[in-house]
Amino acid sequence: MSEKTNSQPEKKAGSGSYRKWIVGGAVAAAAIWFLMPGSDSNSEKVATFVAKKGPLTINVLEGGSIEALRAQKIQSEIRGYDVKIISLVDEGYQVTPEDVENGKILVELDSSSIEEKIVTQEITFESTQASLTEAINAREIQISENESSIKQAAQTVRFAKMDFEKYMGSSAAQEIFGNLNLEEKILGKSANWQAIRSLLESAADGAVSEEIWAVPSTPEVDQEMTATPEMGGRRIPGAGRQQNRNGNRGPGNGRPGNLAVAPSSLPKNGSGPSGNPGNNRPEAPSKANQMSEPTAPVANNAASPKDSKTDSEVASEPKESIISNSLIDFSQYANPDKEDMLGDGEARQTLRELQDQKLIAEEELAVAEEELAGTKRLEAKGYVTRNALDKKEISVKQSRLKVQSAATKLNLFIKYELPKAAEEALSAYEEGLQELSRTVSMSIARMAQAEAKVNSARNRYNLESKELKELYQQLDNCLIKADTAGLVVYAQGDRWRDDEQIRVGTTVRQRQEILSIPDMTQMSVQIKIPESYVKMVDKGQAAKIRLEAEPGRVLDGQVTKVSVLPDSGDRWRSPDRKVYTTEVTIDGAHSWLKPGMTAEVEIIVDQLEDVIYVPFQSVNTVDEYHIVFADDGSGDVTLREVTIGQFNDEFIEIKKGVDEGTIVHTKPPKDGPQQIKDFLKMKSLQVDDSEATTSVETKGGKTKA
Repeated sequence: MSEKTNSQPEKKAGSGSYRKWIVGGAVAAAAIWFLMPGSDSNSEKVATFVAKKGPLTINVLEGGSIEALRAQKIQSEIRGYDVKIISLVDEGYQVTPEDVENGKILVELDSSSIEEKIVTQEITFESTQASLTEAINAREIQISENESSIKQAAQTVRFAKMDFEKYMGSSAAQEIFGNLNLEEKILGKSANWQAIRSLLESAADGAVSEEIWAVPSTPEVDQEMTATPEMGGRRIPGAGRQQNRNGNRGPGNGRPGNLAVAPSSLPKNGSGPSGNPGNNRPEAPSKANQMSEPTAPVANNAASPKDSKTDSEVASEPKESIISNSLIDFSQYANPDKEDMLGDGEARQTLRELQDQKLIAEEELAVAEEELAGTKRLEAKGYVTRNALDKKEISVKQSRLKVQSAATKLNLFIKYELPKAAEEALSAYEEGLQELSRTVSMSIARMAQAEAKVNSARNRYNLESKELKELYQQLDNCLIKADTAGLVVYAQGDRWRDDEQIRVGTTVRQRQEILSIPDMTQMSVQIKIPESYVKMVDKGQAAKIRLEAEPGRVLDGQVTKVSVLPDSGDRWRSPDRKVYTTEVTIDGAHSWLKPGMTAEVEIIVDQLEDVIYVPFQSVNTVDEYHIVFADDGSGDVTLREVTIGQFNDEFIEIKKGVDEGTIVHTKPPKDGPQQIKDFLKMKSLQVDDSEATTSVETKGGKTKA
């Protein structure tokens, strides 16, 4: 602590002083002064001042109040509610570290309306949880149905493929399959093609991979958002009030335990972790997860729920036949050069039978023709009758007919029956693939719908869970405990909001400060600097603090913060007056300092040595010129132009125009307006002369006056 000991005049103590350091409009002001009734310069004694030379302290003096540099501000955190204060610790109570450790309750707010909403929200939450369980079970059923239908369709494809291979033989069938590439053409467009191919290549009793109908699932729901700790029993409004007042929390007073169950792991029978989905209280959602999770995009080959087609629409969609457009020549496999490709297929067996029948008929015809030739020779010699010859001729004709019939059957088989049977078997295989494709598409669409229902139920669950958690958080916020040791100070209500005085029974709004616990080890003074002085003030400048309660003490401090913008609250109250909130930290710790004490702060801006100074109000401004009215000792008061320097609330530095001992007037003399007019006229003539003698540029780049 130190006392201020300057030999120069000092600014009188005051709070909130605000004046302009240059008086504008001197001509108009002087004219008004002279025109006022009863104003006679000779009848009044004009205030004068003898210009002095010496040290001048440049300072800014403002009043403010003592505040703690740091304080725990306790506010109402009840969202969307105006609640009453039920109990309140006395102002001035000293919170001890033991109080903090024991969780001493400083403020208790009325929680009855919140408890009623909790009961209603728990009912809604139970219904939402049941809907989520139902949607999850429906999805599991859909998965089972998809597995059965796809497995059956894949089995039909395999059987149709086997039938075709059985008829055409393995080699021919593989060649045809390779040329047509039916599986890839029909199923290859599916995003899950590889999974479908694995299914077709697996055994008939193989498991069906969920990748075939899988819809990209939504991100896993955050555990913190969806966890539902098992509640020990529903909280009834009013129940547990005594426990709350005692600061108790935990199982046994209507509070839940910590068992968490995520929605994705809910039992399929719809029961909660204890068999009762209604006895679940959600855990706290983190701020990053308070938005409902978006529905995941559906796979490229999956229809989204709002534009998905019905099963009948998907099944009735026309499918272009690949086989019909391919014009396959199945008869080529009956040619001798490709006949072996038929292997042991049914077509090869039938072809062999027909070929054998034709061969036997041809051999029988050859035998019959030889017998006819021998009979003719015998008949010519008279050894056989004509009747025997006719019989042989008839036998030859019959054999020829058999040969023709066998050849016709063989040709008809090669030309018609073989292609027809082969195309029918191949078409059955193609239709099986088309049906499998439709089944997969329908399964994906159904799965997308099932997933959408689960996501919708889960999002709803998350919202209700979050709302219930927030209500429980609001309930917890009704009890405000001590977190910091210190002195309890009631908050001062905002008079512009017409806030009530803080006491039991007062209704407080959300975010309204109720009380604070300041840190008494580091105190500061909050002052408001007028706009005309704010450029003079900067962080780190020394300051002197005087207190109204201790007039004999002067505390040292320094500027630690200067606002870059005008005080918004003060701007609304006085739009024309702009002030900047400034913080001055007091050096050291002083046990006798209390928040709210009135203080005056003197900020030391600069210390000028051996300068001429005059009173602040002696300097007037005319346009851009600074003038004073001075008496040189002869009694005549004349106007003088001066150059000014730094200033404080009382004095201003004169750098040029006034000497030490010059008498300056604080008001213009009677002929002051005329002197100002003559002064401005002279300045105007000087400007005109200056413009008339403006330098001009010469050819050589030099200037002439």
